[in-house]
Amino acid sequence: MVGTLAGTDSEFQNPESQVSAHFGVGLDGTVHQYVDWQTAAAWANGGPNPGWRWPFGAENPNLRTVSIETEDLGNPDGQLVTDAQYTAVKQLCEMVQQHWPVTHLVAHVVINPQHSCPAARWLQSGKFGYLAGELGLQALQ
Repeated sequence: MVGTLAGTDSEFQNPESQVSAHFGVGLDGTVHQYVDWQTAAAWANGGPNPGWRWPFGAENPNLRTVSIETEDLGNPDGQLVTDAQYTAVKQLCEMVQQHWPVTHLVAHVVINPQHSCPAARWLQSGKFGYLAGELGLQALQ
């Protein structure tokens, strides 16, 4: 998110922003759904982008992904992922796994190298890889 859950709500409600994600998760574990993940693509991932490492062909990643944004209060490298936030993200991933044959947990930086998300709070902390392991998924980061 690089910001707050409330700020993301506002951004995604603005049709001029032309951005969206399926879910947003607050530091306290609050989950907001922005796009119906079972029937619609969100446009958080863009692509294909120069330098991307997307292993699934030339198809637009938005058509193959469920995107989850996480609140960081504008401090993507310093704000820690809370236990409540981690648990909520894990539960969302498990919900998706019950409906679709998911094989990978993909960091946005893999799809769009111009972005650093999900940033140090997920990547360098090891939480991204740990989450992938708990879900039985291959981590692409």
